[in-house]
Amino acid sequence: MIKENAVTAISSIAESCKELFDEYFPEVCSILIEFLVQEVPKELKQFKGQLIEALTIISITVSKDVMMAQAGKIIEGLIWI
Repeated sequence: MIKENAVTAISSIAESCKELFDEYFPEVCSILIEFLVQEVPKELKQFKGQLIEALTIISITVSKDVMMAQAGKIIEGLIWI
């Protein structure tokens, strides 16, 4: 439950900060993708959904250039689900 709440909090912070979150996006994106590609037990499947939702929200809030620099990593992570 802690991981789910943390992911939701991060996406909420990014949504509030908008382009001020740009400098943090590459690192946060990498961390979220690491969790996304991990095998998880059935009871944590909702967590993967929250990761996808968080990546989507954060990707929309940061500037286009910053997002595009990470787009390949995000797509690759989604393919491995």
